[in-house]
This record gives sequence, structure tokens and C-alpha cells, in this order.
Amino acid sequence: MKKFFTLIALFAISTCAVMAQNQILNGGFEDWGVDKGNTPKSGETVSTKVSEPRYWHSFSSASGGWAFMAGDHCFISTDAHSGKYSACLKSTKILKYVANGTLTTGRLNAGDMNATSTSNHSELDMNKTAKDRNDDPFYQVMTGRPDSIVFWVKYSTGAPGTKANMSAYITDGTYYQAPEDKTYENKVGWAENPNIEPCTEWTRISVPFTYADNNLDPIAILLTFSTSAIPGVGSDKDILFVDDVELIYKGDVNGDANININDVVSLVNIILGNQNDYDIYKADVNGDKSININDVVTLVNRILGN
Repeated sequence: MKKFFTLIALFAISTCAVMAQNQILNGGFEDWGVDKGNTPKSGETVSTKVSEPRYWHSFSSASGGWAFMAGDHCFISTDAHSGKYSACLKSTKILKYVANGTLTTGRLNAGDMNATSTSNHSELDMNKTAKDRNDDPFYQVMTGRPDSIVFWVKYSTGAPGTKANMSAYITDGTYYQAPEDKTYENKVGWAENPNIEPCTEWTRISVPFTYADNNLDPIAILLTFSTSAIPGVGSDKDILFVDDVELIYKGDVNGDANININDVVSLVNIILGNQNDYDIYKADVNGDKSININDVVTLVNRILGN
């Protein structure tokens, strides 16, 4: 009975509280802000003008003394997994160096001609007030603890053996950079995949989060994609298409990035056959690849903190 009333209380709180940001902004790359007019010309699938999707950043907004030489790396593409657009990242060659195509929710810094220098990195710092051309900050707020991150890619490389990279770091909002130049103690959780293989068709990739054993609260996320997992490695023919980036919360059955009694109701409706449109990755709460009463029990216990 006590658990029942606790669940009802949680329901009341969840329906009255302001929703925190627990999902990636513009993860489908449909909003290109001030660059929305730079769509591909007729007969083409990738724009000729460098562009940045809203809430994301590439080298055209980079900081650092070598940013002016970074070149063009991010473009609008109509080759999309869903919707109208995806993000297309291209590598280039500057003098004898390969500059990897990179896109981040933070800000890129081009601080050294040596590609392997940690002065070349993506970063976030909520204490900084700088904003991009859309008047958005160079970070995304993240107050959740997702189980995994899912995204769709197409990838080709001119250098056999080269692999693309995705990294996501949830922090307490203070300064953090990747690659790291020292040991940072402000990480709450992280998900990394430096082994994205070439693929000619849209491919779904899921990467689990690992969480640090500390008392830090999640405040912000630094999410970065690159045409190469190793800075400066690859060719000037590497191309990475990215689309439909989403954080997955086991038990977020209704997809609102919050887990509460509404998800229990949705899960019960799925089991009863009253709801056919659902994401099995979110509804399979206990991970046994089937949807049944055991998932309801697991979800209720999760809501109650058991």
C-alpha cells in the first residue's frame, strides 16, 4: 500500500513539474537555423555551402588560432534516414595534414597545426557566454541519465582501416574537452564508439552509457561525431552521414524522455494489444527481448527507486 501511494505521488509530481531537457536537441538534423537556405541544388544530395545544424557546431564556428585554416566540413544532405535532411561530414586536407570532418554539440577548438595535439578538441563550458549565429550557446543541457545513445550512419573512407567515431560525455556543466588534456573528475557518464565501420546503407548503432561512481548531477552533454577515430588519420575522401540521434531510456515507453506512471500505462496497453506503435528498445525494460508483465514490474520498481 505504501508503494502504491508513493507511485501516485510520483505521478502527481511528474504531471506538475516542468520537464527537464533529457533529449538531444535537433537530433534529426531537420533544423538548420540561419543556414536553412543552403539546401542541395537540384540533382544533388549534399549542399555545396558549408552549414551547421542548429544546436550543433563544426569548424565554421570553431575557436582557436588555427580555426581560419580548418576548412569546410559540415553540409546539409537530403540523403536522410528519416525526415528531409541529415548532416554530412567531410574530411579535407590542409597542406600535408588530414582535417577530419567533425560535428559537436559543444564547440570545436583548432589550436595547433599538429592534428594529434589536444589543443584540437571539442569542448563545453556552461560558464562561457559565447553564442553561435543562431544565438544558441555552445553546449546542450542534459539532466537525465540515459541507458544508451542510438544514431544512424552511412560512412565511406578513402583510407582502408579508418573508422569513424562517436563520443558522448555527460558532465556537471563545468569545463570539459575531448580528447582530454588531463584527467577530468567532472564526468557523470560516457558512451564511446571509435569503431564505426564503412557502410553504404543507413546503419543503426547503439552505444551504452557507463556512469561514474560519484555524487555529481548531470547538467550538460558533449556529443561529437568525427570521420576518423584518430585525429589526422584517414583521407580527404572520408564522408560520414549522421541522422536520428536519440538518447534511449529503458522504460520511457511513450518517448517523452521522462519515466513515470504514464509509461506504466503505455506498457500495460502494449501487453493488452491496445497500443501497436511503440519502440521495442524502450518497452523491453528488463532486456529479455520480450514485452510482458515482468517489464511492468521492472518499470514500477525503477520508478520507485527499488
